[in-house]
Amino acid sequence: MSMSRAGALAGFAMLAVACGGGGGGGGAAPPPAGNRAPVARIGAVQLAASQSQVALNSSGSSDAEGPIVNWRWEQIDGPAVNLMGDTDPTVRFQTPLVDAPTELGFRLTVTDMDGATASTTTAVTVVPAGEVTMSGTISFELVPSELDGGGAYLNYANAYAAPARGILFELVDAVTGVDVLASGTTGASGSFSLSVPHARTVQLRARAELRAEDGPSWHFRV
Repeated sequence: MSMSRAGALAGFAMLAVACGGGGGGGGAAPPPAGNRAPVARIGAVQLAASQSQVALNSSGSSDAEGPIVNWRWEQIDGPAVNLMGDTDPTVRFQTPLVDAPTELGFRLTVTDMDGATASTTTAVTVVPAGEVTMSGTISFELVPSELDGGGAYLNYANAYAAPARGILFELVDAVTGVDVLASGTTGASGSFSLSVPHARTVQLRARAELRAEDGPSWHFRV
């Protein structure tokens, strides 16, 4: 009886081995991988001048399983700018007027055809633009005084442009009308020269005093 029991156990063991899973190719294929997120990329970090046009592009963005179907640009840092085309592959904006290097931060989010998203950020450093030299000559119309038999008179027919020497001149911000950007005094020929920030609209303002010999004086500003 012990032999029969042993034979039965041996037969069961052989059956179990025969039915066990092998390493061959008869198994089922693994399930397909889920949708993979796209990759968001922005062009290289940029350096831009104050009040200049800048374009950021997403041409490096990609998706292994299909096209990018949606773009969203956001500003996340720095003085606010107006984003033009914030749902396009390329966004454009004008940098603000700055007096010192200023960083602007932006985020791009891309979406693939299956709704998966990815984001990335970049920075644009805005630097003050170079200065512009303004120069010129300030003059005024001088009417000479002459004498005839009836006394002194002003001869308007011989009026001429005379240099305005030693008068105070100022370059004023045309937007505010009060901020003086630069100032100086005209030379012997009425000439002036000074530097002002790039891309500023300015007004030239002259201040002077007219004084009659042994008489009254008048202050004027033009």
